[in-house]
This record gives sequence, C-alpha cells and structure tokens, in this order.
Amino acid sequence: MEILSNLKTFSKILTDKGYEGLYSVKGGGLGSLEDVLTDQINKPSNKIRHQSYELVLRGTLKWSSEKNLRFDSIIWVRRMGSKFFLHKMKFEKRKGTGRLISSLEFNNLTVMTAPTIKRAIAQLQKQK
Repeated sequence: MEILSNLKTFSKILTDKGYEGLYSVKGGGLGSLEDVLTDQINKPSNKIRHQSYELVLRGTLKWSSEKNLRFDSIIWVRRMGSKFFLHKMKFEKRKGTGRLISSLEFNNLTVMTAPTIKRAIAQLQKQK
C-alpha cells in the first residue's frame, strides 16, 4: 500500500502541473500517469525482479490542427523501492507529420521542480 500512496502523491503533483493527458510506456497501453505507472507496478515481472527501475513515459501535451503542430513530452521516472522520482523530462515541438522542429530538456528534476505544461509549451514556442 505504501507504493500506491507514494504513486498517488507523485501523480497528483504532476497532474496539478497540467500533465493530465494520456501517456504510454513501452509494452503498455495508454492511460493517465497514475494508471500507466500502476500497471507497471502490477506486472509480475516488475514486482519479482525489480524493486528499482526506470520507466520512460510518452504523451502528447497539445495538438494544434490549425497550425499542424503537436507538443510531446517524454518523462523518465525512477522507482526505488516504494518511492518514485522524476529523473528528467524532454519536450518536443513537432509538425503533424512527426518531423521534429525543436526540443527542450530538463535534467536533475524533482517532481516539485518540474515545469508546468504551460511553461514548457511557452518555451518551445519561443524556439525556432
């Protein structure tokens, strides 16, 4: 239960910062941050073999059909025992075709120092 409690706190802080879209992790389905991380915790192979591991979650933050642009996020989350840690985040501005226009990376983050989605998108929009 301690794992789920820490997961709920971790997810709530990020959701409050705007990370409320759908995310996926390699080998998993789409869902909220909390749902995707819970699914990974509950996989038998992860429970038995790995008390500590890193997950990479991908999600689309914003889609603009008028400008044919999308803003994606890649979030590296580490689990150590019952705790979850934000490792790094990368934000990408892409054409609708998938071509990368610009990117922005944040390292050595904590869940508290993670940028809000609005801030990340604003910084990406300033880049050419």
